[in-house]
Amino acid sequence: MATASISETINAPVETVFGVITNYESYPEFLSETKDARVIEGSGDTKLVEFEIDLVRKISYRLKMSETPNSKIRWKLDSGSIFKKNSGGWDLVDEGGKTRVKYFVDIEFKFLVPSLITKRLVGANLPSMIKSFKKRAEALNSQGGKS
Repeated sequence: MATASISETINAPVETVFGVITNYESYPEFLSETKDARVIEGSGDTKLVEFEIDLVRKISYRLKMSETPNSKIRWKLDSGSIFKKNSGGWDLVDEGGKTRVKYFVDIEFKFLVPSLITKRLVGANLPSMIKSFKKRAEALNSQGGKS
């Protein structure tokens, strides 16, 4: 099991940041390890999203996303070949035109992976991942647009 979290202040309003995070199908445009992301089903603030990522090899999994507009996103594993557990979320705090975000994740694999490797896989990706979300939201904000 590996848990990790990271916080960052993004120079964009909370609505823009929330829009970037919840536009799952756009992830391949700005997250290099995400090869595909599709909303399989959804109604209201709950969506089932299928992701395909390329870390060491291609991995597909589905997460059930629960959204509280402009405030938080939570997910739980629905299905996937390598994960026993994949849960986490985003917390967003409006700071008057800026947004403070906290991202956290808790992952457990179905097979034995040494904790040092698991922590490295999870932890090493967080800074670049949060930087990609920040860059995307700030670029959209400077263009006056949404995700």
